[in-house]
Amino acid sequence: MAGASFAGLVLLFVFTWQPEPGQQIVLAKTVLANGTPYLALKGISNFQGIVIEAILTFFLVFVVYGTAVDGRAPKIGGLAIGLTVTLDILFGGPFTGAAMNPARVFGPALVSGHWDNQMIYWVGPLLGGGLAGLVYGRFLIKTDSASA
Repeated sequence: MAGASFAGLVLLFVFTWQPEPGQQIVLAKTVLANGTPYLALKGISNFQGIVIEAILTFFLVFVVYGTAVDGRAPKIGGLAIGLTVTLDILFGGPFTGAAMNPARVFGPALVSGHWDNQMIYWVGPLLGGGLAGLVYGRFLIKTDSASA
């Protein structure tokens, strides 16, 4: 969270050095607010947003477990994780902004004061990530029986 907050403050500082003297802070906060994910203007309820964010985060965390955490995984973790993030953004971006991480939303919201729909970007990823960890840890990851 500290990193996301610091990044938001750095962006606020960078965007306040604009040519129009009176509009600097307003422009900077507008730019940061536009960088904060939001729900599609029509057709997406809060519940649907939570479900979408949970699904996106589930896939991301599941791929991280399957390619980077599990010892049996092929050494293509970075590629698989990057492709998953890309696909999550392509499919979920138009609906919720595809944050997949509460810190991604917190930093810009803190600096710009744009706190709309924060519940979606906290509850959805926590549910999706927790479920992915539970499913992978319970059913797919194998422990070494010799060391146990």
